[in-house]
Amino acid sequence: MNRICFSHDYPKLHGQTTAQLLAVKPLTVDRSTDADLLEYDTHFYQPRGGVGHYILKPGKYIRLIFDGNKGIPFTTIRKAYPPQKTEYYLGKIGETFEVWVIPDKGGAA
Repeated sequence: MNRICFSHDYPKLHGQTTAQLLAVKPLTVDRSTDADLLEYDTHFYQPRGGVGHYILKPGKYIRLIFDGNKGIPFTTIRKAYPPQKTEYYLGKIGETFEVWVIPDKGGAA
């Protein structure tokens, strides 16, 4: 089965363990990117309590839109580099992914 991995426990996931990829949309992150979108997509729970935000540097990204196994949709913003990444996900639309949370040991963001 396909797998999508997250480096933190994001509230947007709602503990879902599988999700169907619905769409892939291009996204440019810059000063004009809506703050609510960035808050939604980058907000995560800290392992010892509290919250953090994954830092998205300005640049080209893709937004993956999923429908989780609890019927709760969520998105994830991923770098659009290398170009084959976009092609890969476009070819996976309609397929199911396991949702894995693999904590980042570096404590980023």
